[in-house]
Amino acid sequence: MSFEETVERAILSSGLLLPGETIVAAVSGGPDSTALLHALARLAPRFDWRLVAAHADHGFRGEESAHEAESVRAQAASLGLPCEIARLDLPERLARTGGNAQAAAREARYAFLLETANRYAASKLALGHHADDQIETVLMRFVRGTGISGLSGMPARRTVGTVELVRPLLGVAKRELIGYCEEKGLPYAVDSSNEQRKYERNRYRLDVRPFLEQLNPRLGEAILRLADMAREEDAFMEAAAEREMAGNVACANGFAAFDRGWFAALPFALQRRVIKLIWNYLFTEHGELEFAHIETVRNALLQSDSPNLRLSIRDGAELVREYESVRIVRAQRQAEEPPAYRIEVPPLKPGESRTIELPDGLLRAALVQASDGPSPGKLKANEAVFDWESLRLPLTVRTWRRGDRMKLYGMQGSKKLQDLFTDHKIPASLRRKLPLLTDGAGEILWIAELRRSAHAVVSRGTSWVLYMEYSRKESRSDAVHTMG
Repeated sequence: MSFEETVERAILSSGLLLPGETIVAAVSGGPDSTALLHALARLAPRFDWRLVAAHADHGFRGEESAHEAESVRAQAASLGLPCEIARLDLPERLARTGGNAQAAAREARYAFLLETANRYAASKLALGHHADDQIETVLMRFVRGTGISGLSGMPARRTVGTVELVRPLLGVAKRELIGYCEEKGLPYAVDSSNEQRKYERNRYRLDVRPFLEQLNPRLGEAILRLADMAREEDAFMEAAAEREMAGNVACANGFAAFDRGWFAALPFALQRRVIKLIWNYLFTEHGELEFAHIETVRNALLQSDSPNLRLSIRDGAELVREYESVRIVRAQRQAEEPPAYRIEVPPLKPGESRTIELPDGLLRAALVQASDGPSPGKLKANEAVFDWESLRLPLTVRTWRRGDRMKLYGMQGSKKLQDLFTDHKIPASLRRKLPLLTDGAGEILWIAELRRSAHAVVSRGTSWVLYMEYSRKESRSDAVHTMG
């Protein structure tokens, strides 16, 4: 099979490029990108592709870099293709800003390539990474310490914004690319910096890989096979994590919520992936979450002796655990305290009903005859009834304050509301949202959705009943959608 047939098969088998697309080919001038450009140009008429060559001159090697840029321009002209060249002058930029030269070059190069793709309305950006690049990438990640995702190497396709990056040559060895260029008489550049061991990738290519090939002459095949298996297993595990999250994790911008019991029941491998997926969904601008951070979050969620905690993760993100309720949020969201309020219940006439709007819900008060009111034994948690004639007016609705106590129905003495909240595992974030109904003497009559007091209990001798119903409304910060 010829090189061009190999490229065509790789493109068609994975649908990397579709008929009629506009494609920007990143061309460095080396044998890999030169071979890719010419192969795509030969295939373009058959698939109705519009092809554009793009070259980034980083400016690190003076005349050598300038010569490579002109060579790429000449090759594109010989193929009848438009060519975009950027002179990035990285040495000057690094002198001003500092930083890692290779990282800065990569960032600037991709910014130029994506800008070119957008300007030509190209849906694809074709890159010349080949099998030897893949082998080096997997080796480097393994030595640094990586998981299955890292061992899968560079993906054949990845979307950035509206542009998809594709790598049709990942199954082709560099020697085949050089052979194709020499067979076709295609000029290509040899980057002199490729021999400099100050660059990490070069040390792997020049020293690490040759040493390991003494132990296993077929090392390259083994690593590529490992990358293929890791990629398939990674995709399987990722899909499993996404299925678990669907219906179990609720997310909005900067906010995720889920049940700790559900999380703790997951296998460890899925726990790590769930944390990673949540992070990537909420904090895309902060990059990947490192393994140490993932383990810190995971262990905090599994601890049985820490039902309530707040943990700083990274970059202003926090884990908030309140009993079985878990939230991962931006730290500034925690500074948002529910507003304190004190609202007097309007006077009621027999048979009258009033609705009071509260910051977190609606409270309906109705004065009804005892014979028409609901049975105390059949009330829901958000409902309560009181003997009207036993109440001391005016009634007030307010938020919880530290030190509040209530005389509970069916119990002797009073109890601190804070202890009551703890007994019922009410999260701290919800405690100031539950409205309290108090009488004219300041006694707490009812904690909506939780408990009523021993005051004004409805009895057989009750004539008129005060019926209360609380309906919580979703606040903007609590408005979430389920992932998946």
